[in-house]
Amino acid sequence: MHGSSPSVSLLRWLPALFLLVLGLVYLWLNLPEWSVKHYPDSNSYLLLEKQTFIEALSHVRTMGYPAFAWALKTLTGSYAAVPVVQYVLHLLAALLLWYGLCVYGLRPWSALVVTLPVLFANIIRYFSHALLSDALGATLVVVVVALLLLYIARPWQWGYGVALAVAVFVAFQVRPANQVLVPMLVLVGGLLYGMRPARLRSDGAMGFWSMLGRLSAAGFVPLLGFFTLRLLLVGHFGLVAATGIPLIGIAGSLITPDLLPQIREEVRPLAQTIVDDREKDGMEVPFSTLGWIRYGEWYRQYDWNNYHNTVLAHARRMHNGNHVMADQSLQQLAVQVLRLRFSYYAKWIMAAAGDALGVLLRRDFNLQLTGLLWLLAVLFYHTLRGMRVWRGKPIVAARDAQAMWEISVVVVVGLLYAGMATLLVILTAPPIERYLQNTAIFLPGVVALLAYIRVQEGWQLWRSS
Repeated sequence: MHGSSPSVSLLRWLPALFLLVLGLVYLWLNLPEWSVKHYPDSNSYLLLEKQTFIEALSHVRTMGYPAFAWALKTLTGSYAAVPVVQYVLHLLAALLLWYGLCVYGLRPWSALVVTLPVLFANIIRYFSHALLSDALGATLVVVVVALLLLYIARPWQWGYGVALAVAVFVAFQVRPANQVLVPMLVLVGGLLYGMRPARLRSDGAMGFWSMLGRLSAAGFVPLLGFFTLRLLLVGHFGLVAATGIPLIGIAGSLITPDLLPQIREEVRPLAQTIVDDREKDGMEVPFSTLGWIRYGEWYRQYDWNNYHNTVLAHARRMHNGNHVMADQSLQQLAVQVLRLRFSYYAKWIMAAAGDALGVLLRRDFNLQLTGLLWLLAVLFYHTLRGMRVWRGKPIVAARDAQAMWEISVVVVVGLLYAGMATLLVILTAPPIERYLQNTAIFLPGVVALLAYIRVQEGWQLWRSS
């Protein structure tokens, strides 16, 4: 703010101070009870202590979280600091998000309202103490969005562009599902660049297509560069050797004896293994020739298809213990099956999308809380509006343009990220709550801003009465 008084400038930072103090108080209250928790998946993240770089590139995990865990243990001697470090990193990410929103054009208190639910996101409250990639992966999503806002607002500061590319790379290294950030940069970034306020359209502004090209480079260059590195070193063009395993979790339920002749010979033995295992364990077919599916049964069979049959062991034997080649064979089989029975797969996607929405509405506490606050805000506003009508006073219909623009911004970020990330989940796995807590990380902030602006409108009515 050029020409503003020091007191005004300090007041602009008051929401950030409030956010910081609230975050530190939460840390202080929970510190005595926080101890690192190991889950069944935790051991698979401790690979850097035992494997070479090439072996790590062939592992079912990407290298980001193992590197984080290894660094913490190297520096502190144990994993005890994991909960505190993961939460502090998230607090810093939330502060960066608040700053990014303000620089982009949101008012400081509006940015605070959006950021508070992100700071206390379910994925952080439930998993910041866990030796898993979930919490840190969500934190990096917040960092990427914050840097995206900063880069769009200040494209002449190339450091933000470099930081954005690095953050994207680290994000998908920590959690492979964060690959969705790469296309999101282009789609959400393009929309945000077109929506930026007038004050950002002059000094240092660039053309729309130039910005889109830079955002594409920030996402695709790190991703495809790493793909190429793995292709050269381990013979696999992809992020991690763990694509076939989740896909077979869905496709395995569609493999029946009558489908075997249509499957290519090189992967037909794997399909036969699945058929034999399913018949041995008495697994039911979750679809019918009439075209309907039994989504609940299909959902329950996912883990069995992944972990309780012998197809993965068979695939590894086929390739002399080479996990990368084994996963590629499973991926080949799964993709072919899903193509052959695409109508059932399409029904899975639609059913899983509905299930995901239901899980969020039933289980996401932050979404429920902000939803309740929004309902109360609507009631507050319409009560005051009704009182003005009853008194015969005029109602000003015009709405705050800045408020409507702020809502548009957070809707673009929150809904598009949630939609794209959730789609990636349901294409490859059931929409379990743990995954959806990550995809929905910005949604409570959207609802909170709607409530806050409605309260502001009600307050304006009250003041004018």
